[in-house]
Amino acid sequence: MRFRPWNPIKGLSLCDGLLMLGWDSMEANMERCATGVVSQASEFSDNLNGTVGTSEARSAGRSRRDDFDEDPDVARWEEVKKVQTARMEWAKKLGMSEDDVQAFIDNKLDLEVLLGQSPQNRRNMAAYLKRSSGPMPRWMAISGLFPEAEKGNCLTEEGRRKRLRALYKTAVLLIKRALGRHAADPDRAERSVYWDPIGMVCRDLDIPPSKLSQLLKEHSGHSLSQVIDTVRAAGLKGKLRAGVRAFLEGRMAEANAQCDCVGIEKEVWAVWGELR
Repeated sequence: MRFRPWNPIKGLSLCDGLLMLGWDSMEANMERCATGVVSQASEFSDNLNGTVGTSEARSAGRSRRDDFDEDPDVARWEEVKKVQTARMEWAKKLGMSEDDVQAFIDNKLDLEVLLGQSPQNRRNMAAYLKRSSGPMPRWMAISGLFPEAEKGNCLTEEGRRKRLRALYKTAVLLIKRALGRHAADPDRAERSVYWDPIGMVCRDLDIPPSKLSQLLKEHSGHSLSQVIDTVRAAGLKGKLRAGVRAFLEGRMAEANAQCDCVGIEKEVWAVWGELR
């Protein structure tokens, strides 16, 4: 005979058994589980809709951006190609390498101006720029007296004198400008009569005073201080002539008042002839 365990629910109805096992609590748990499942399902549906909406928005934004904006990498590459093409064209025009042209560009030199210079001067300039770590001094750019040209004896006597002449004229212009600024300076009384614009001129040209004086003396026979005195004397000459003219005109007016025109006129013309 097969053994069967005792069933305490045997003999009871289904409802009685469920009530005994706590149907009320089981029903409440089932309702809570069903509510949780429904809420999770709705949340998942909302998330799915949001993801789809975001993907669609991203797709639309990407399409609009593709329509109106360019790829930065492509634009950058196009710019690099333009620069390389322009550099190759200038290298052909100047008869130099692309590295030489790049040295000119890095030092912000006008390539159109360099096109009018001699090939030898351009080569010396490029060699100096590639060898030097700093910018090119102004006096060197104006005169073209690069160390490479002087070491290699590339300049003829006429060519060197031409470059010295350009430096001399530039120095004279800078001296005149400095003296004019000094004359218009309201605080010029702070300076003595021994003041000179040597410091201002040398700063403008990026050159030591001794080097500038040496080059000016080689060209004209005057040192830097003597060139400054020459410029000052040129200005004084005009002032002296104006003063003498005023003095003679006064003497003529005095002679007219005294009715002794002949004697005074001879004296005036004699003095004026000596001044000329």
